[in-house]
Amino acid sequence: GEETKGRRRKRYPASDSDGIDPGSSQLSPSKAGTGTRVDSGSDSSPPQGEEKQGGRMGPLLTKSSLMLGLGETEDEVIEAMRDMHAAGVDILTLGQYLRPTPQHLPVDSLVHPDTFARLKEIGENVIGFGHVASGPLVRSSYKAGEAFYELHAKRGTTFKRIAK
Repeated sequence: GEETKGRRRKRYPASDSDGIDPGSSQLSPSKAGTGTRVDSGSDSSPPQGEEKQGGRMGPLLTKSSLMLGLGETEDEVIEAMRDMHAAGVDILTLGQYLRPTPQHLPVDSLVHPDTFARLKEIGENVIGFGHVASGPLVRSSYKAGEAFYELHAKRGTTFKRIAK
């Protein structure tokens, strides 16, 4: 196993059964949405940004998340967003940190919905993310299937449905 800050991290195969490679945060289109597999219909060598999976071609998307309200400034959030986009993240979720138990860090501030709306606008129209879900109740898996199809619709990718 790989050491991570004194803990052992389990190594997973390149394509785990849930469609997510835990080492890379990459979503497999065959597991996105409602469980219906999608296929771009090509068996040729994958173009850059795509990966061949199980004899089928599938566009590769990456997603990451930030929880806000722990004392960060808006400039720090935008800087982190720029860094994530530069690292190749396609889909970003921004949500309000809520303290799950008294043993966890306290909430420093409640982020105003207008700030979430502004960060979504900056993320999509200034920085260039394919999709940003941003709001107080947004969580990392927030409407992931919808985001997947919306982003591919923006890029002009078409899919045919195949049996599970």
